[in-house]
Amino acid sequence: MIDFSQYRLRKGLILGFHGCDESRALPALTHGKHLRHSDNDYDWLGAGMYFWENNPERALEWAKEQGKAKPSVVGAVLDLGLCLDLTESAGCDVVKSAYHSLGIRQKLMQSPLAQNRSKARKLDCAVINHLHALRDAEGFRPYASVRAAFHEDAPLYPGAGFSERAHIQICVRDNACILGYFKPSPGH
Repeated sequence: MIDFSQYRLRKGLILGFHGCDESRALPALTHGKHLRHSDNDYDWLGAGMYFWENNPERALEWAKEQGKAKPSVVGAVLDLGLCLDLTESAGCDVVKSAYHSLGIRQKLMQSPLAQNRSKARKLDCAVINHLHALRDAEGFRPYASVRAAFHEDAPLYPGAGFSERAHIQICVRDNACILGYFKPSPGH
């Protein structure tokens, strides 16, 4: 049984940046239409809308890497609400418990656990989505967002614990977390 009582509301606003094609950015920027939620089995923080925290440059890099015709960035003012924050011990403990619960379920079903492969984080996605399903089944308030640090690419120098494109990523599950969209200023 997972103890869901250990959660906190994050205080304060955060700026998030979403990389996409200009055709997806314009409706958000001109009409306030929400960006599309991603629901791939490899989305490491589960289903939702993904943002780089305070990192418009990385959002634009990502859009270019994805081969978008007109790479663009949408900024958003975020209030994370009830956030599963994996930069805090309590959040990590809840996810660890969900992993064990998922392992038991998969064993009973005689089905293997998903595996993480490079940037395709199928195991992480399965654990986070399992956690959300458990909360729902037990009648707990759903997490509005998920926040975690991601170490990406090569170390900054030999033996470093820092990576070249480390960042904080946010997965918004509840559109109410988005207080508004904006276009980041060029070169910012």
